[in-house]
Parts: sequence; structure tokens; C-alpha cells
Amino acid sequence: MRLTSLTLIPALLLAAGCPQSTSPATTPIPDDTDALMRWVWSNYTAATDADLRAAVEKLHVAVNGATMTQSLGGTLGDIQSADLETVGMQEQDPSTATGLLLVSAYDCTVDHAEKITLHPHQDELYPGVYESYARTFESDVGAYRARTVATAVWRLETSGSLIGSRYTMQYGGGDRRLPPVEGSAIPGTILLNRSWMKEPADFDEDYQIEISWERAPGKLIHAWADWRQTRVGTFDNDTPTVLELILSSMEDWDAQTATLCREMRPE
Repeated sequence: MRLTSLTLIPALLLAAGCPQSTSPATTPIPDDTDALMRWVWSNYTAATDADLRAAVEKLHVAVNGATMTQSLGGTLGDIQSADLETVGMQEQDPSTATGLLLVSAYDCTVDHAEKITLHPHQDELYPGVYESYARTFESDVGAYRARTVATAVWRLETSGSLIGSRYTMQYGGGDRRLPPVEGSAIPGTILLNRSWMKEPADFDEDYQIEISWERAPGKLIHAWADWRQTRVGTFDNDTPTVLELILSSMEDWDAQTATLCREMRPE
């Protein structure tokens, strides 16, 4: 995949009308792509499996997941301080962060995508991205793999460079797995992955939510929202060129993920 398959467009143009959910939600489940990504971020912990599944089903329609043939990229509206309460960061002002969205389709299963996200040495899977990477699980990952709990939680310390800027950061993160539901619009397993910078570092802000589901067996849709504040020389994340570079790096990450899936790594 190349950046030319992406179009940097306002999030409003990515929105599409979807049927209203009939399940009770922690807060009302919105209809447009922008608000759906924020809703899943904010309700990752508190929402029921049914509500999260309803949100992902709306997202699947909004991004034309059933028929999409190339990646979609664009900007998102700002994440709000209230959205950060779920990770204890509500005192942080996220107004300097710019939201980006990448939606990709490639051959993979949710189960293998989960193996990738759970692998403790991401630097081995994504060479050249990190100078250092150390993950510590803060929950019983064995119980998560055994399906006796629905979430895995970790923290990590990492350093490296992004489009010419060095960084050292501490992150919180984890996976949440929604089990299959026969007869639903997306009947298979849905995987959520959320991460956030725990304190300001070389980048002041970074909040990410990833959603993976299969539109058909072995045909994965990966929706990735990243609200990030960064600088490249004298340019910041409000500069279109910088946004294109960040989207390009996100697309490169997805391309490597597709390669890992094709090569069945990790085992």
C-alpha cells in the first residue's frame, strides 16, 4: 500500500448514516465515523460487549467495510478532556492533538491480529520502528488467552524516531476481545486495542484506539484512530505535510502487519 491510496479529507466526509442501535448504551451510540471512534475510545472499559459490537457494526457501514478496496485516511475531530477520564488523564488538555483515521483491509484473522498485538516484543515484529521497547503486563495475560477474562492490560516504555523526531515515551495499553455472536451483522470476534501516553514526553499527547473485525473469514478490516501532538522541525501536527507523513507511517505499519499475517508470525 502507498500513500497515494489515501485521501486526506475532513472526517465529516467519512461519515455515513447507519441504523439506530436498539441496545442500551453507556452513552448514546453515535452514527458518524468521527464520533464512533471517540465513543469506542471513551467506552472501551465501561460499555457492554453488546454496545461495543453495535458501535463497530455502525462503523462497518460508515466506512463501507463490506466493499472497500483501498485504504481510507482522513482527519478526525478533537478528542475532549472528558474523553480522557476513562484513563485518568482528564486533567490533560488534548486541544493540541490532531486526530487521524486510517481504515485498511487486508488478509488476516482477528485471532492472528490478536497474537500480534499481544506479542511482548513489538520491536521484533516491526524492525526499524523502535530503538528500545519494554512491555510489562499488568494483568493475567494467561487468563486472557484462556478466555477466562475479556481484557489484557500492559504498560510500556519505548524510544525511537518518527519522521525525523526522536521520542521517549511511557504508554498504557491493552486489548479487549468481544466474542462472536451468531446472527449479528459482524458475527465473528471483534478485537479492540487502546493505548495512550501516560505523561507528556517528546510528544505531548498521544491517544489511540484500534478496532479489528473480519468482513468475511480471513478478510480483516482495521480501523485506527490516533489523536497525537507532534512536531517535525518547525512544523507541527496541524501542517498538512506532517499529517500526510504520519498517515504514511501508519499505512506502513499496517503493511507490515499484513506481512506478519501472511507469514503467520508470530507463531
